[in-house]
Amino acid sequence: MQSFDLAERSLRELNKTLHSLGKDTNQTSWEIVNPRGHHAIAVGLDTPIDVTAKGSTGYYCAGMNKLATDGVRTNADPGRRYDIDMYKDDLTVTDVPKLPLNLLDALREFDKDAALKEVLGNSAEAWLQS
Repeated sequence: MQSFDLAERSLRELNKTLHSLGKDTNQTSWEIVNPRGHHAIAVGLDTPIDVTAKGSTGYYCAGMNKLATDGVRTNADPGRRYDIDMYKDDLTVTDVPKLPLNLLDALREFDKDAALKEVLGNSAEAWLQS
């Protein structure tokens, strides 16, 4: 496994490295450590590689990829699709999952999510206690 530390090297260098890999590369497994909330990590890859970010990422992480996988280790199912405007039509559909209505409920849901807590590591607990 190739490891890339964003605390030591730049995001631009990471993406350039990943984009330079050919389709026949033998460097097919990548771990990104210390992503520190960076946006656009591993975006637009068209090489069959596996990229796993160890920590919190920003927007567009692993977006627009053709062949790369993005490190969603839990194989979470996003559920069925609802083609409605949630601001207007949420009350007309009874089986739509609801987001927590307040911070306490959100914290309770977070506390139940072992996969999220594993990815965020100690930073999640420190943030919750602040």
